[in-house]
Amino acid sequence: MDDDEPHIIPAPKPPRRPTAATRSLSPRARNTRCSFCDKPLSDARAMVKSATAHICDECIQRFRSLVKDDTPPG
Repeated sequence: MDDDEPHIIPAPKPPRRPTAATRSLSPRARNTRCSFCDKPLSDARAMVKSATAHICDECIQRFRSLVKDDTPPG
């Protein structure tokens, strides 16, 4: 997969205590946050990654509804 091509990063389930799954995440993955709302990957259902930004599933839905409605926010 080309690094410039966006792809979806599945978010891990938020653990109550560190588990083997969260310990195995790289430091970069543990610090991944939505570029729009600053939500951490661990709190998102999924995150889309591109070469320069990340966007969580909730922001995608929010922006999709704005475009679909074609009404300015406010």
